[in-house]
Amino acid sequence: MGDKLRIYFGNTNFLLGLLFCAVGLVLMTNFLPTVDFESAWFITQPIAQASGTIVSASSTDYTESEDENRIWEIDYTFNLAGHLYKNHSYSSSQNVRPGTVVQIEYMSAQPNHSRILGTSNAPYMLWTLLPVLGCAISGLAWVYKSGSYCRQVIAIAEDAFVAPAVRTQIKTKALVHDEEQEYKAHYVYSFNNIEYHHILDVSETKLKQLHQEENIALQRSFPPNAMLVANLPRSLQNRLTSPSHPA
Repeated sequence: MGDKLRIYFGNTNFLLGLLFCAVGLVLMTNFLPTVDFESAWFITQPIAQASGTIVSASSTDYTESEDENRIWEIDYTFNLAGHLYKNHSYSSSQNVRPGTVVQIEYMSAQPNHSRILGTSNAPYMLWTLLPVLGCAISGLAWVYKSGSYCRQVIAIAEDAFVAPAVRTQIKTKALVHDEEQEYKAHYVYSFNNIEYHHILDVSETKLKQLHQEENIALQRSFPPNAMLVANLPRSLQNRLTSPSHPA
């Protein structure tokens, strides 16, 4: 278990993915109570309107941006069919004096769900959650991708055989990443008299660091699972290339 953990936590991309996930989770936990999820219901449900009155308004610690006015929490009431409804809305508008008559929109089937027309039911609109979700999702994607690499490395490390691999061709990829040309390098290696092909995507810089012949580490029980020794974690490279490692 210790070796497996070292492979995972020795992988920079895996750690960065965990960091993004953690930051996204913390931000989401703190941000969710301030997001107006109820606005989605106003889009999908029948809505009616009535006149209401502002009862009170208090300034919150929230702002629409660093340079804009603070968001107000506005308490209001409205009367419908002899029943008095109370609720609150959020807005950065300065016209929030008690006694002001305002237009209220409410769900026809559930009048207790309402808001002042042009305001929201929480300090921030639903779309403001997107950057936080993006952070968490990016972190999860990073963890998944780097985790797949780590699992592949572990499978090779537990059942490793090192063989020579010869580069047979280099193909230019159509896409250019970070203004650096990328290539597909094709290598051929053999195990138990069976020939296997290994293709890897490399940048121009990485390609210059590779040789025509490289050592490749493969999983004995599944030889197609292979990686160039040069692409393995440094600790595993040292173990596989040491004289004491069985060929």
